[in-house]
Amino acid sequence: MSNAPRQTLRRQPEQARARKNLSAMLDAAAQLINECGTDGFSMAELARRAGVSKPALYRYFPNKQAVLLALAQASFEQNHALVRDSLERNPGDLNAAMREAMHRYCALHRSEPFRIHLRAAMHADPELMALDFADSRHNAGLVEEALRSQFPSLDAVALRHHLMLIMGCSDAVALMTIQVDDDEAEQLIERFVHMSTASLPLGQQL
Repeated sequence: MSNAPRQTLRRQPEQARARKNLSAMLDAAAQLINECGTDGFSMAELARRAGVSKPALYRYFPNKQAVLLALAQASFEQNHALVRDSLERNPGDLNAAMREAMHRYCALHRSEPFRIHLRAAMHADPELMALDFADSRHNAGLVEEALRSQFPSLDAVALRHHLMLIMGCSDAVALMTIQVDDDEAEQLIERFVHMSTASLPLGQQL
């Protein structure tokens, strides 16, 4: 049986107005989750906050679970772009790329508190957990591709697994940084980057 998450949207928006409405729904959902968590709002309140009718909301999302899945997918796509951009801006310098990516990732958690609530919800929901794992695997693949382009003789399996562990641990670091002041957050990020790059199975190649 497949563990892949199901399609979240009943329909994909094709017209500009429809895309605008969908964006408003997801923005409103993020705001509501910021205020009262993933369980603290109703679909009726979401429709009201987004400025759409309930039938319009249900045309896209059959239930609140589908809203959470769509928000998770959107945040993970943002993560993918962040990793790609950090690698492209720091070609050949994994330390700098990881440092930039982690600073930006932690900043997202500070500026978008709904991510914290989504993270908590993931632990209780198999579909959200599947999306989270797919996100870690995808981001690990981006870094693996960049490293193997420099060092083609690397053990691909060992490297991939190590990078997946790093991606999983990065979530814990992001959660820590929102609990401390800026100076301690900086130290946590620096220590994590150092530990991560120093422990990669690259031998003397990095």
